Amino acid sequence: MVETFNERFQQGDERNVVKFLLADQANHSSMLSSLAMARENARTAREILPSEAWEAINDLYLYAKDNAASGTMRSGRHPFLNQTVAFCQQLAGSLAGGMSHDSAYDFIQLGRNLERAEMTSRIVDVGASNVLPKLAHTVTDENILWMSVLNSIGAYHMYRRHVEVRVVNAAEVTKFLLQNEQLPRAVLHCLLAVDTCVKRLPRNEAALRRLAGAIRHVNEAPVGGLSREGLHGFIDRLQVDLSELHKAIMEIWFLPAEETDSDTQDA
Repeated sequence: MVETFNERFQQGDERNVVKFLLADQANHSSMLSSLAMARENARTAREILPSEAWEAINDLYLYAKDNAASGTMRSGRHPFLNQTVAFCQQLAGSLAGGMSHDSAYDFIQLGRNLERAEMTSRIVDVGASNVLPKLAHTVTDENILWMSVLNSIGAYHMYRRHVEVRVVNAAEVTKFLLQNEQLPRAVLHCLLAVDTCVKRLPRNEAALRRLAGAIRHVNEAPVGGLSREGLHGFIDRLQVDLSELHKAIMEIWFLPAEETDSDTQDA
């Protein structure tokens, strides 16, 4: 992604980075590109989706497309992102409350939780390894900055509810975001949710083996006591686990049948 950004922009300033991440269609991982792909996927599968869910996806894409320019500006960024989040929550509610909870829904849940696990681990990694140590010069600074990490994924109030330590600190936040089983965006919760979905799908043995290793890696690590470098190494390993799990899921359920048959004949 860094290489693509450097090809598109000469300066790595705030405006260019935000534009690249939100609205640059040359960046296939930008929010607008992701929404376009989600809309196309939903269009081809409209017969299995509730009509309200299709309408929510379509409305979200059209809103983002029409307002992306204002979203890249400081004055319009928060309203744009808040409205986008509201559309996403509406979509999640339409799927949870109106779609049959069959294999198709399991795949939606599987993808959502894998994405959440990856993004939460990246946010913790950036907070612990790069941004916060350079900015946090006092306990108060550290408290405020880790609060920002929690707020970035909507986890601050649940942290206050479940963690008894008064001060918001690195050890408790990382443990909460990586190993809590109840928080929907905690890595362990996401992996357990993926495990539940995969167990209901056919030909799941390879994926379950990958999952078991990833869950064990997260569950047994003393993340609250790791050094900054140790936490970074732990998350690097976790990212590899998630990548291998994604690959296993793709090979089992999403590769074209012709390719699978060809591999079997060659063997």
